[in-house]
Amino acid sequence: MSGPYSIAFVERSTGISRETLRVWERRYGFPAPQRDAAGDRSYSTDDLDRLRVIKRLLDQGYRPGKVVPLPVSALSTLTHPGAKREKPAPARPGYIEFLDLLLDGDALAAQDWLHRCLSTDGLATFVAGTMAPLTDAVGDAWAEGRLGVHDEHLFSELAQRVLRQAIAALPRGDRPRMLLTTLPEELHGLGLLMAEALCGLHGARCLNLGVSTPAPDVLKAARRHDIDIIALSFSPAYPRRRIVPQLQALRAELPPAREIWAGGRITRRMRPPPGVSFCPTLDDAVAHLARWRAAQGPGAAD
Repeated sequence: MSGPYSIAFVERSTGISRETLRVWERRYGFPAPQRDAAGDRSYSTDDLDRLRVIKRLLDQGYRPGKVVPLPVSALSTLTHPGAKREKPAPARPGYIEFLDLLLDGDALAAQDWLHRCLSTDGLATFVAGTMAPLTDAVGDAWAEGRLGVHDEHLFSELAQRVLRQAIAALPRGDRPRMLLTTLPEELHGLGLLMAEALCGLHGARCLNLGVSTPAPDVLKAARRHDIDIIALSFSPAYPRRRIVPQLQALRAELPPAREIWAGGRITRRMRPPPGVSFCPTLDDAVAHLARWRAAQGPGAAD
């Protein structure tokens, strides 16, 4: 056969379930099948070949979030005989327990689990050492089809509830003044709350606008609230090709002293445009915060 292929054929040929294919389509933007006359998904030969490579890499231990969004050229380097194989870190027993609570539908127990971690670890360790890898673990379980969309939504709601309570208890910061949001069509807001908690803990005054704020409104809010830093979050589901042009457009409308930070793992292998800082991890955001204070002088200290 030379294509196009049905989802049933792709499932049989690759060993990737149709539910997983749909999850990847929503989360990573690949595969992006066409629709036939009946409205059913229709996959190309290129789609099929790329999915077969992805399946081999998953069998070698790569995580879906690392390989599914990659173009064929990047996948080929990973399948080269001399390529370094990735060994996934073993899941912490607590994460397995938390995932089981989600699968059991025990929302109260799952929320209690998060509260216990926060109480035991303290906010900084909870955000960077527990929430960040736990979010990855939940996302991977969803991408692999082990968790449903409703499970991930429940996790996001519980995590946001716990983080908002912790943020509300922080002392009010002064400088820098940070505006946190996402651009339109980016609907993942958990990263914003984790950044707000960590930066607030380090003395920043954070204004979190939530998700999907149009760029003109981001600019208006930055001027009205005397913002020093605009911090934007991008999830792996956001179209990668649109990130840099949108950041360049924002940068052109701001005075040089007002900074733009873009966070999320998706920025890890990207080159930031001039005047923009990338923060692939929460630790990067804290480092940028220290750099900002050092540049401002003693008056900007905690």
